[in-house]
Amino acid sequence: MFFFNFNLIATHKEKEASYALNKTCTLSLQWSHREVTCEMNYMEVRSTTSSDWQVTFQRPEKQMPSMNVSQARKRGYTFDSRDGRLLFRTPYGQPDSLSTEVEDVPVEAVYATVFSRQNWVVLMVDLLAACSMYEGYFDDGGYMMWKTPEALYPSVGGTQIRIGLNGDPMEQLIAEKRGYIVEKHKGTVHISIPYNAEGGHRKSFVIGSLYEFYAFDLSVEQISVDRDYVDTMLQFRRTLVTPLLPCTIFTHNQTVLEEQMFTIYLGNVPEDVMLVSIQLNEQDFMLPFTNTSTYKVTEVLHPNGTHGYTLKVLFHDPVVKQKFFIEDAVLQFILDINYTLAVLPGNESYYRLASIVALFTDVSPPTFDAVCSESGIRFKLNHQPFDYLWELTIGLDVLTSDLADRRGYILSNDSQSLQLDVPLATHGYKYQDVTLKGFSGTFEILVRVRETSEVQTSCGSAVVISSSVLHQTPRKTVLPPLSNRTLYHPSFLPLYRAAGLPRHSQENAQTGESLLPKPAQGELHPAVQPLRGLSDFSPAHPITPAECFYTDPTVCCGRRIPNRLSGLKVSERPFHNCTNKTHCCGEAPFFILIHFLRISSCPNKDLYGFPGAI
Repeated sequence: MFFFNFNLIATHKEKEASYALNKTCTLSLQWSHREVTCEMNYMEVRSTTSSDWQVTFQRPEKQMPSMNVSQARKRGYTFDSRDGRLLFRTPYGQPDSLSTEVEDVPVEAVYATVFSRQNWVVLMVDLLAACSMYEGYFDDGGYMMWKTPEALYPSVGGTQIRIGLNGDPMEQLIAEKRGYIVEKHKGTVHISIPYNAEGGHRKSFVIGSLYEFYAFDLSVEQISVDRDYVDTMLQFRRTLVTPLLPCTIFTHNQTVLEEQMFTIYLGNVPEDVMLVSIQLNEQDFMLPFTNTSTYKVTEVLHPNGTHGYTLKVLFHDPVVKQKFFIEDAVLQFILDINYTLAVLPGNESYYRLASIVALFTDVSPPTFDAVCSESGIRFKLNHQPFDYLWELTIGLDVLTSDLADRRGYILSNDSQSLQLDVPLATHGYKYQDVTLKGFSGTFEILVRVRETSEVQTSCGSAVVISSSVLHQTPRKTVLPPLSNRTLYHPSFLPLYRAAGLPRHSQENAQTGESLLPKPAQGELHPAVQPLRGLSDFSPAHPITPAECFYTDPTVCCGRRIPNRLSGLKVSERPFHNCTNKTHCCGEAPFFILIHFLRISSCPNKDLYGFPGAI
């Protein structure tokens, strides 16, 4: 049984604290006849004996004089005899020790003979301590290697090996199951310790970059039995330390494009290193994130003692950069990350940079489907993830709910689709190929790049309609405008002459009287004489179609529809239903029927126009 007592004095913030440590140990195994211990800074051999002793050291080249135990202690050696056992301890590098190589392994040995004279009997005991001085090395496979000669002491039938860490050796088979490798090769015992062996120690350092080292308190017991059945237990206590090794913290891009978010894993972070902050595209964020943050960091633990962090950031978060290459139809989401890690306990900072790019190809502008009906055109757009890169315009005006309300469109928009119903005769139609037999027209939606307003594509729908359909399609009447000009205006003279009006007369069906007096030779038709009530004749400029406008009950107040004529036609029509021709028709025996055609945009669809009369 052993008793171990001492006081530990520690200083923290200039204050001392004392801690009493007591330990009692008992041997789990019986003493061997001879036990040799190779510690870090000394060798020790124990043997069974008794009585008082003299000692002499043996060297190959000469015989050393004997000395008593007191003299040996003055030279740094320790001799003790207790409970029937003799102990001899010596530091490494003593003048009486021997350094040599056994099977290419450096060995230090000390050979002492102690003797005691009792009456006529001289009792002599040989004390031989031999220890491997091999320092070990760390190989590329992740193992700490160490070796010792197998035949440091005589043995019959080889030696038994028990290995472990922190003074807890285990049988060779158990150690091998835990990843240790024990091999005997050319008279030496090779021991390989996995870097992540349980009981090992590691530490991180920042020296420009991040480094780490591993330390192992190796315990080896080598038991041999000589031909006289004297057993020897050779115990090794070695602290094996790896050199500074680069510690590689890596990032792995785990982003899935369909999830519309970045997923980046920061891995192989040592257990004494913690993530304290993150910089995203030069914006700093301390950890942990607030509950309202859209960013998320999750810690991932691993059985080997390392851990990692998973960062998630949405593509459309304001912190994410976007680059759109229109010509190549390529969209990039860019996230530059600067991880700040701290090495505990000193909080030394280490930075890890990563630049992640999510790439989308074939990014095409929105595409509409157009369907025509008797009431107008319906445009429908199924939303795609990147529709926000473009904006929809009618001409130069951006399509919004307010614009649709002002122009009489019907706009509905949800997360799945956008639908725009454009009634006929509303603002935005373009007319072409207008004849008395029909017309065609186009309503066009422009797709512009939002950043540059450049028109990338357009979506238009065209329609052709015959004039026979114009009167068949019910709609609200478009009212002609009021005008202070009448048929008496001289500007209509070419129309009267084209109709040959001076040679025509209409007779009343009942009385036979002419509705209009036949003018005398050289006399102007009443329709082209000076306006009544004017003192003198003031010719007016000819009226043009652009001077006529129309109102529509479907448009907002203050707006009017310009007149676009495809042709003019002069017709004489009797007023059979006019009982008071002077009040109803004045002196005009006819009116001008102007056919104008509204334009729509769907081929092979019957739409409508409307006639107006002046």
